Amino acid sequence: MAKDKPKVVEGEMPEMPETEDFSLDMSQAKVFEPLPEKTPYLASVSKWAYGSTPNGRKVDYEFTVAEPVAHKNRKVPESCSLENEFTLGRYQTILLALGFPESYVKSKNHKPPKSEEVMGMQATIWCRTRKSDTYGDRSVIARIRPAAAFKEASAATF
Repeated sequence: MAKDKPKVVEGEMPEMPETEDFSLDMSQAKVFEPLPEKTPYLASVSKWAYGSTPNGRKVDYEFTVAEPVAHKNRKVPESCSLENEFTLGRYQTILLALGFPESYVKSKNHKPPKSEEVMGMQATIWCRTRKSDTYGDRSVIARIRPAAAFKEASAATF
């Protein structure tokens, strides 16, 4: 038997199904602001999963910041379609920045790397803020370069 959906009335709290009795200390909740822009971050791949959309294949990925330490462990999740030349260009740029050989990445018969091959690989990323009144502002990757670029980029002043 299917469970009934909670009744939702606009402007009111939805009826919730009965669950165990518990409480949360919401004074401990932390809401992150987007990462500062024009700042290089040394980050490693913490998620890499292929999937599909109604339009075709995609890769969901996430980078976790290692440096600077003030933003350590912040995550930047993204998704990239593998179905058109523009998003394939983005995918190609990511793989090159992670250190995959150009001949492999630009091959006409490219075989995408397995998740376990990509996990933990590092790159230097720069973020920009994607504004959204609906979902809240969030960081997205604006630029990505090899991890070796981090030291020089972080020493540069803007």
